[in-house]
Amino acid sequence: MREIDAILGVSVVCTLIGWIFYVISNWWLQNRRLTLTMEFHKRLLDRMGNSEEFGRFLESQAGQNMMQSLSEQPVPRFLGGSGVLRALQASVVFLMLSLAMFALRWIYPLDEGYLVMGILTMAVGLGLLLSSLLSYGLRDRLERS
Repeated sequence: MREIDAILGVSVVCTLIGWIFYVISNWWLQNRRLTLTMEFHKRLLDRMGNSEEFGRFLESQAGQNMMQSLSEQPVPRFLGGSGVLRALQASVVFLMLSLAMFALRWIYPLDEGYLVMGILTMAVGLGLLLSSLLSYGLRDRLERS
């Protein structure tokens, strides 16, 4: 095995382990945040003494915000701008990785694995780029209406 193959293999495994750690930690943080929010809302509702006090609370802006956060599908004000940005960043990374694979194919002309991997990563990068552009356009249309 050539040195470059070993380096690529180790870097792919390390990237995969890091991505798995990121996904699990992100899931845990979102789950914890949701649990704390629901617990706060439950305690707030438990403190309401009577129906008049609860009605006044629901008529206030804070009550409307709470009811919107409790609903299954809240009305989105901003549809995933950070998700669009993440998809755009990932597309740039995949496109640069595909260019590196094409360069390795040029350096090692007898090895076609780099060409295949370059084509696959370019397809993923272009797919993410197209997805982020479509999401951005859709978000703008939904925010205007």
